[in-house]
Amino acid sequence: MKLITFGCADNTLRGVDSTSGEQVLFMGSHTDWIRDTIVARDGKSVISVGRDMTVKMTDIATERFLGNVTTHTPGVLRGGMIGVDRHPSRDEVVVACADGKPKLFRMDVKAAPAGGGNPNQIREFPAMPGRVFDVSFSSDGSRFVAGSSLDGKGHVWLFETDSGKKLLEVEGDRGGVFAVSFSPDGKTFSFGGFDGSVNLADAETGKVIKEFVPVEVQAKVAANK
Repeated sequence: MKLITFGCADNTLRGVDSTSGEQVLFMGSHTDWIRDTIVARDGKSVISVGRDMTVKMTDIATERFLGNVTTHTPGVLRGGMIGVDRHPSRDEVVVACADGKPKLFRMDVKAAPAGGGNPNQIREFPAMPGRVFDVSFSSDGSRFVAGSSLDGKGHVWLFETDSGKKLLEVEGDRGGVFAVSFSPDGKTFSFGGFDGSVNLADAETGKVIKEFVPVEVQAKVAANK
């Protein structure tokens, strides 16, 4: 079965069979909007992230909520979760967060000990300006790109996954960045946002090598009568 998963306005996670259109997954444990979802490498579970500051795991076959990847410890998390991408070869996800700090988690629901903590979090990356809206791994998982927005200005940073190091920042002024994606060969990444354009950047230098508008936009002029 080929599955499409998504969050709905009623805070539920749903999945449909892409061939028949039949709903085959329902989970209602989020308490606010679900902003993004991704299916695990083995196809057995779904990771969902939401404005309720949680990353949740759901079993597809039984539709059972398995638990939170994020912690319940008060004060550890600050702000909602906005985007998620899965590591291509490890059971890990990187999450775009409203506090500006991308986070790397194990795909596990191990609960925090009595003393608190966030046991499934592997790493927190340097804070970007504003909220991080999207993240995308390279095909080998060694790097990921993240896009953020603050006061109408967008930022695109590239990170090294295992060291947590910021590798580069795309230069130039632009509107808020809401979507990013690595190319399959890892040589470039794309980003887009408020201004409606798609930008293609070199993954080694961060230099923008192409910019285009994906749809034709025509000015609409009303005749004065």
